[in-house]
Amino acid sequence: MLTHIGIDQHGKTYHLFSGFPRKELCEEHFPHMRVEKLYVDKINGTTRHIGYVFGGGGGIWVRLWNVGLWERRT
Repeated sequence: MLTHIGIDQHGKTYHLFSGFPRKELCEEHFPHMRVEKLYVDKINGTTRHIGYVFGGGGGIWVRLWNVGLWERRT
């Protein structure tokens, strides 16, 4: 089952099926590349971990999104 979707700065999508998105990205899409966490600053001054940077600061930035089941009551 699809658990996460990653989108890089160029708009390419990565469909991730395991519960471990970093591991899956490292093994299947970016083998042998350095990995760092990607953070964003919020308006209230806190920071949030939102994805990963592969290949150092000038590499590929992948933002992760959770995928969940959505149901509507009828």
